[in-house]
Amino acid sequence: MADNMIKVLIADDHPVFRAGLSQILKHTEGIRLVGEASNGDELLAMIDRESPDVILTDIDMPKKSGFEVAEKLKMSQTSPRIIFLTLFEDEEFFNKALDLGVSGFLLKENAAVDIISAIRSVAAGKYFITPFVSDFMIRRSEGSKLLEGKFPEIKNLTATERNVLSLISQGKTTREISDELFVSIKTTETHRSNISRKLNLTGSNALVKFALENKNLL
Repeated sequence: MADNMIKVLIADDHPVFRAGLSQILKHTEGIRLVGEASNGDELLAMIDRESPDVILTDIDMPKKSGFEVAEKLKMSQTSPRIIFLTLFEDEEFFNKALDLGVSGFLLKENAAVDIISAIRSVAAGKYFITPFVSDFMIRRSEGSKLLEGKFPEIKNLTATERNVLSLISQGKTTREISDELFVSIKTTETHRSNISRKLNLTGSNALVKFALENKNLL
């Protein structure tokens, strides 16, 4: 990191909340606030311009959500660390965030207390998960172990294929998955075919059935 300062971008569509976080960062040694965005499009433009080390972003924002921003960054060469802010203790949100490579997950009600620790942790290449959702991490880890125990061949799936399988388990169509991952329908179909082959699944509905039956473990 240039000049040993952690460059941080904030994105949230609530100006009062954003201003509060901004004041904390501006008075913290070793952290430099390089911009504030009120929606996903502004955030993406600022990332290109400012090259931050860490992004602190709300999930639910106008124009592009935090998930859409994370998906865009995952498909690009840009590699800032991302911390999600949310009002909700939602396990599905949490799992989706980790699938997208998000490094931190904070509840807004605890943000003022945890924000500095979270930024420094993810900037150092670690993860920061607010204690209120730590049970989600435990269940995710246990679910993964159970799934691999039942189906050892699932270890052969790439991270993208695991993500596609998770999206299938949520009932998403090939087109919806393609839109979410910003890839062509043909690419998603190839992923589905590769997953079925690696898991030895045959039949037109075998992959969907497998995903739905093991949804809680994916």
